[in-house]
Amino acid sequence: MLRLISLICALVLTLAAQPSVASIALNTTRVILANGKNEASFGVRNMGGEILIQSWLDADNSTDSNARALQHFALTPQLVRVRADSEQVVRILYEGVGAPSDRESMLWLNVQEIPQRVASEQSTLQLAILQRIKVFYRPPGLPGSLEQAVQNLEWSYSPATIRIANSSPYHVTLAHVTTNGQQLAQSLVIPPGETYSLAASANQNVGPQSQLSYSYITDFGAYIRQRVQLNGAQPSKPLSD
Repeated sequence: MLRLISLICALVLTLAAQPSVASIALNTTRVILANGKNEASFGVRNMGGEILIQSWLDADNSTDSNARALQHFALTPQLVRVRADSEQVVRILYEGVGAPSDRESMLWLNVQEIPQRVASEQSTLQLAILQRIKVFYRPPGLPGSLEQAVQNLEWSYSPATIRIANSSPYHVTLAHVTTNGQQLAQSLVIPPGETYSLAASANQNVGPQSQLSYSYITDFGAYIRQRVQLNGAQPSKPLSD
């Protein structure tokens, strides 16, 4: 009987502490300040009860140039109360100097919802939900395009490593890199002018002549499938379907 009473008490406490979670959605999957624009905006839709929304930018330990560019960007408003079933517009501002002029800069936008405690909900668990998307600042006059950058990636193989060289001034985001049914990476970003090293062991059925499949992500958040045939240490470019 004591055990039954204990179980009933635990169940009551569990139900009383069910999470009360607000629900927000961003109206984009990335924000791009193209052609040297100093401002862009995005919307945050609140589909739950009244909440506070806090927004900030960070460089997420990326390249030194991105970290230096961070101090020249700002958000407004950074903290705002959003009513139920409404949308808040947040602006990203660039002061016009400080970011590299010969390459794209990439920052991370963080948007966190903070549910408001209701007096009658003392037992309710309140959760703060964080969403993150990329922000790109694209200075004027950059040669080529993101699509051309993807087509000019150079893939090569060395023991247990696939190298992906990006000679363009754009950040290239790849997703679902696979070979022979094995996923090598779920998502990766190759900064401008850099080479990304991807671990690829024999246990993953990767060799110097493997064919890889992957998607690149466009400015609009679309996933475009591509393939590349490795040729050992010799650089290979994506295959034409």
